Amino acid sequence: MKSKTQQISITQKDIDSVNKQLKTIALHAVVYTEVSAQYNTMIPDHIEEIPTNEKGMPMQFKGSFILHDQLLTLFVDTDKNFNQCEKHRLCVTNFDSSHIEIKKILEKQRILKCRSYPIWEELIHRFLSIHKWIVSINKNHPWSLYTLACKNSEKSNYSVYIGGYPQWRINNVDYRTLKSMNFLLEYRQHDTNSSYYFFNCTTTKSIEMIMQKD
Repeated sequence: MKSKTQQISITQKDIDSVNKQLKTIALHAVVYTEVSAQYNTMIPDHIEEIPTNEKGMPMQFKGSFILHDQLLTLFVDTDKNFNQCEKHRLCVTNFDSSHIEIKKILEKQRILKCRSYPIWEELIHRFLSIHKWIVSINKNHPWSLYTLACKNSEKSNYSVYIGGYPQWRINNVDYRTLKSMNFLLEYRQHDTNSSYYFFNCTTTKSIEMIMQKD
């Protein structure tokens, strides 16, 4: 729950203490502030057929991105409604010798690296002991304390967020269902205030998607 900014007593010492502890759980993420033509340089050769929508029209190629040793290729159908899962397709493949040229191109792109932390509501499910410790430090405003400790890592004005922890728009997820899910990528649409979160399910080996809208 968000605390009001008025009359909040949080010391810099507590912020620094929490920030130091959070470094033990931080993950690395890559942020693209804008998905523009510079990212749409080449559709990878492994995409033999561009996904189409229900009208048979090809989806828009939004770009390819690198996550560890994998190539993520995103397609978007701008002709469908938000609540339809077929609106976005994420193709995931391991890098091999056939991807040398596109890998060279992608590695030259300007990216923003940042530390990634779970949102406050998910922290209790991932790291209960840290959650309880922060509450013990400031029982009245633990959310505000956590937010200030994470402040330097916050990236809000982005279109694609790769790796790290999901940066949920709203707290409406049953986080227990994510135990077998590895987060891959968030595609954020600013004009519709919506986000699409892609995961790799370790049990089914399939790509799963969760949609949120403010």
